Amino acid sequence: MLDEPELRLDGHFYYHAFWQLTSDRPVGFGPAPIPSSAIRVFARDYELNDEESADLEFMIRRMDQKYLELQTEFEKHDAKRRAAKQKQENQPRSRGRA
Repeated sequence: MLDEPELRLDGHFYYHAFWQLTSDRPVGFGPAPIPSSAIRVFARDYELNDEESADLEFMIRRMDQKYLELQTEFEKHDAKRRAAKQKQENQPRSRGRA
């Protein structure tokens, strides 16, 4: 009987894992990191060994860090845009001459 082939964890696996795990974020006042417990459950569900689990945690943490940075930048930009729009809407409108 042949041994089962070892599956190499590659970018597609981590990409899939990240987007699946992102739904496990706590809901609150802003973006929050993916919980470690969710990563451990994911690793267990995919029957990853200790080394693969550590690699998964490392990759998810790196991806999550960048995601949270980008999300924060987006929220700041969006807040500025909304404030500018509100300021423009609150300015008195000039009336045309008859």
